[in-house]
Amino acid sequence: MNILQKIATFNKTNKTVINICEKYSKSILGVDHIAFRSLYKGMNKFDNTIYEKKNEVYHFPEYNVKANEYYKYNKFTREYPLRIFSSYYVGECHDGSILNLLKNKNIDFGEMYSYHDYLKIYNWNQYVAWTMLHKDTINHIAFQVDDLQKVTNSMIDDGFTFSKVNDQIINTSPDGNLLQSSHISIKNLYKFTDGYHNVPYTFLEFVERRNGREGFSESNANQIMHSTKGFNS
Repeated sequence: MNILQKIATFNKTNKTVINICEKYSKSILGVDHIAFRSLYKGMNKFDNTIYEKKNEVYHFPEYNVKANEYYKYNKFTREYPLRIFSSYYVGECHDGSILNLLKNKNIDFGEMYSYHDYLKIYNWNQYVAWTMLHKDTINHIAFQVDDLQKVTNSMIDDGFTFSKVNDQIINTSPDGNLLQSSHISIKNLYKFTDGYHNVPYTFLEFVERRNGREGFSESNANQIMHSTKGFNS
């Protein structure tokens, strides 16, 4: 599937997206970016007639992950999102049992492995666990908003739980011009060899850009990755 097809599938299968777009339409300026995860560099490829890969590489040592930004330079493709944040796992695993699971990159995880296998990988690296299950589907969509604090507070009042690190919900870049928040991922039933279990799936991120701020922030993005961390099975 191309990006537009993936976005359509994402929206179709996530009522949360539709509900939020409708309820907060006056505050949402548009899609800021979409994010993908992958198990190795080059797994996700994007049309180079539409997107330009930026030189900056973002590093996330907590999960042994790196990421690149792709920026849309083709002005005649309005339907495509302006930015893509594509991350990939670069670490090594020395646990033999986990390593054997990781080698099977092209299989349907749930057809071969149990929920216990999944939890073992999750406890080792939740980024890898998420990616093995959901592969090249969209990890999350980020909306640009006019007032991040207002939108975040309204959603909390509506019952959403936001990702929080050091008691901070809104993450601010060192230059003060990029503000981001995200709610804890919604859960999906996933079929393993031992039955169905709830696992973290996707979430929405909200972004406020000030003074024409472009790009991303390592410190902010690191906290956003925590949105798929922690769940009740």
